[in-house]
Amino acid sequence: MKIELESFAKVETAAAPGCEPSQNQHKLAELAPLLYVIANVSKHFRRRVQEEAKDFELTIPQWKVLAHLSSSEGIAQSALPAMVDADAMTISGILDRLEARGLAVRSPNPKDSRAKVVHATPLAQAEVAKMREVGRGVYAKAIEGISEADVAATLATLNRISDNLAGPDRQ
Repeated sequence: MKIELESFAKVETAAAPGCEPSQNQHKLAELAPLLYVIANVSKHFRRRVQEEAKDFELTIPQWKVLAHLSSSEGIAQSALPAMVDADAMTISGILDRLEARGLAVRSPNPKDSRAKVVHATPLAQAEVAKMREVGRGVYAKAIEGISEADVAATLATLNRISDNLAGPDRQ
């Protein structure tokens, strides 16, 4: 489904009572299709990854955790929620399932015995290598027929949008 600017032409702009709409608020109507397409692309990407990765029997949040663990020498369990945008209880459940499958190990933090450090196992490293191949295949399909210049421009624009929305304290 393609989203065109004209389909959002009637989006109302709102200003605070007693104030004139700003130039940025007028531009909101122009951004509505862009933001919708970003959300739609994300939905399609997640679905395609899930379809392609069904043989791994891992959820996308589990993939995210394993990807972070495999590229480090161990991560504090308390740091994982921010890394994968999940709450601490969700991370705890993910780690329980990954440990049960032999993909992750939690151990006491040598600097703080109350805290845990999580490591990927050798089995996880092998799985992550396969998962990355699946991810590369989905990415290749996503950018099929798009020039390198267009991909680079899109990436730069999306990074700027992300930075704008994240705010100065989260970049």
